[in-house]
Amino acid sequence: MAKQDYYDVLGVPRNASVESVKRAYRSLAMKHHPDRNPGNKKAEQAFKDATEAYEVLSDERKRPAYDRYGHSAFQGNTEGSQKSSSDVFGDVFGDMFSEFADIMGAGRRDMQSRRAQNGIDLRIDLDLSLEETFYGVEKSIEVTAPIACEGCNGKGSSTGRAAQSCPECNGSGTFRSQQGFFTLEHTCRRCKGGGKVITNPCRRCNGSGQMRGRSRISVKIPRGADNGTRIRVSGSGGYKGAMGEKNGDLYVFVKTKIHPIFQRERNTIYCRFTTPITTVALGRAITLPSIDGGKVSLKIPAGSQNSDKFRLRGKGTYTLQSATRGDMLVVLEVEVPHNLSESQRKLFEALEKEEMKSQNPESENFLARVKEFWKNNKKL
Repeated sequence: MAKQDYYDVLGVPRNASVESVKRAYRSLAMKHHPDRNPGNKKAEQAFKDATEAYEVLSDERKRPAYDRYGHSAFQGNTEGSQKSSSDVFGDVFGDMFSEFADIMGAGRRDMQSRRAQNGIDLRIDLDLSLEETFYGVEKSIEVTAPIACEGCNGKGSSTGRAAQSCPECNGSGTFRSQQGFFTLEHTCRRCKGGGKVITNPCRRCNGSGQMRGRSRISVKIPRGADNGTRIRVSGSGGYKGAMGEKNGDLYVFVKTKIHPIFQRERNTIYCRFTTPITTVALGRAITLPSIDGGKVSLKIPAGSQNSDKFRLRGKGTYTLQSATRGDMLVVLEVEVPHNLSESQRKLFEALEKEEMKSQNPESENFLARVKEFWKNNKKL
């Protein structure tokens, strides 16, 4: 009986890639493997045929010869199938088994991590003033979280004994079983994968070793902390419970309150200084508060404009974990009076007459551009 074409055996086209050939073989090998078809001679032969076809079509030297001469390329020599079916099967599935082993290993690691379940981590948002973040501060905060059960001192057992190794799985948390060429792991039903069991559970906490409670924790906020800064307080989270190894952690997130005078951006402090129009017109020396509680002097030059900024070096806030201070930026906001008194109106009218006699390059330039705009639009 003539041999079936290798491409037909695997069900792949003649231009199939090596990876496609491998995938096709894996599918057929899993379907016809003798372990899955005990005593089935037809399946056994199909497995051998698929293995032989794969060995040739996956070989970069054998495949071109087969494409040119067919089965006759290997008649009378040893270039045909030199490995046993089991050898080829092991080679092809070796990488898959190694990936499978990695996955199972990861599963075991996950189970071990569940077995040593730590206490839960907690988050608290802490509102602080800008001054507190500038200097740094120590705060006492109240935390509601799982704490050690008072009935069993956190052991989970009414006898006060710690959790014992599970007698069903000897503390492994799993059972193994063989199915063909696969080794499967099953979670122990008694300890549910934990590897430990509680004998005589505490009635107050049902063996968990935990109860809901409140505690006060002291937290140090470092100098220069900013909005969103996170402080980790190790071991101050939820209690570990009867099966755990350590308590969880507490994460404190800083939230900076709105300040009546200053705004902060990184280590720069902004101060918006509202001033009468006369101050910027005539120029004056002013005194302002600084974030450290002191005073700073600033000279406003005559002719300053709205939104002008003046930088005061080293008068900002600290950079976190550094002795370096940023700068303070004073932003001018010129206030125009809303309701003029009679005397003020007369003064402004007199000022207006004087301005018409003087040079005002910026306003004159703007008016010239407006006139040019109207002139051009009349031509449309």
